[in-house]
Amino acid sequence: MDEVKWYENSSLESIKNIIKDNINTASRSFLAIGYYLKKCS
Repeated sequence: MDEVKWYENSSLESIKNIIKDNINTASRSFLAIGYYLKKCS
């Protein structure tokens, strides 16, 4: 049975937007963690 990967039917623009959104989320999380660590220490 052939398994279809989630990205096989996605356009390059769509994948670029997903990557951009994930990088933005990671950046916000990193800053929030740093803020809370500084605040609690």
